Amino acid sequence: MENNTELSREILSEFHGRWDIEAIKSMKLEQYVSVGKKDTFCQWLETKTRALGSIKGINSSKFGIYKRSDINAKPKNLINDNLYSWQRYYGENKKEAFENVKAEVLKIIDYSEKGDFEKIDDLHLTLFIKWKIAYLYSNERLIPIFKKAVLHKIAEHYGLTVTRKTRASEIQKIIIANKPSHLSIYQFADFMYEKYGRDNGKTTNTGKKRKTKRKGATSRNFTKQKRKGSASYVAEQKHNKIQEVLQKRLEKKYG
Repeated sequence: MENNTELSREILSEFHGRWDIEAIKSMKLEQYVSVGKKDTFCQWLETKTRALGSIKGINSSKFGIYKRSDINAKPKNLINDNLYSWQRYYGENKKEAFENVKAEVLKIIDYSEKGDFEKIDDLHLTLFIKWKIAYLYSNERLIPIFKKAVLHKIAEHYGLTVTRKTRASEIQKIIIANKPSHLSIYQFADFMYEKYGRDNGKTTNTGKKRKTKRKGATSRNFTKQKRKGSASYVAEQKHNKIQEVLQKRLEKKYG
């Protein structure tokens, strides 16, 4: 399970290397979503970071605006031009719609970095998308499970009475509060998904066996890392240092 944590953090680091806050601010429509391009923001959300929680299962309208692979397939419940379709809430033309979608993405990132998760509930992007984005920028303060039915089962397990009006931030709060301190959010997410999201314990919350092409780290990283969010900062890896000391003490006492 430790290798899964290291792999997940490596993928998360790759995501942030590509999509820091400056990249989001300068993002154009073709960089947000397109057809046949593997480096768009939405491709990273859905495919390249799938091991960090799946958002498959809903059509591309979940992104707020999308480019149609079949230009003639114009959904009646959306606004369409010759190439794009978008939710009516976001505007009357693709430029306006994209700018409004991007503004919501930036709000999600800001709220996540500040820990104001309850504000995310009121935004209009679909639950899958806004909470996947929130997790990616939350500094591991959210559980990477995004399927509503699974989240509801877990919440009920911890005594929360769930209704249609129950907010996702409330569910995330109670799950995080019950995470054992010795498990990473990835280990805990895998454990809970195996228990409440699948019929067997052979798969992770992605719905597939976790790929292990990357070699897991054999030691913790103690070097300072400069990271970019809404503002640049230096991560001093104090958590890893504390874990290393604790591990040695436990091994000395218990073997």
